[in-house]
Amino acid sequence: MYVDRIHTDGEVLERKRLLAQSRFLGAGSAGTTRLLVKAKAKGFVPDLPDGVGTGWGNNGDRVFAVTSPLVSPRDHQGAPPVWVCPTTPIPPDR
Repeated sequence: MYVDRIHTDGEVLERKRLLAQSRFLGAGSAGTTRLLVKAKAKGFVPDLPDGVGTGWGNNGDRVFAVTSPLVSPRDHQGAPPVWVCPTTPIPPDR
């Protein structure tokens, strides 16, 4: 594998060749996936499962409406809610 050490302006300061039996990518969830899919397309990871790189969203696929902002969501809340203040009351049957 070749690695470029770059300056903050993008200028390549040096190029190194790294040899190893295994590599671990730590480029974040989206960055690592992009690197793996790109490597598969170039034939470097031919046995990469087809599912890698699929099922991504833009984090805009979930909306949380809080009808009682003064009540704690308790332990079952999986993530901090996105607070939405409706201009009209939401009927209790929804």
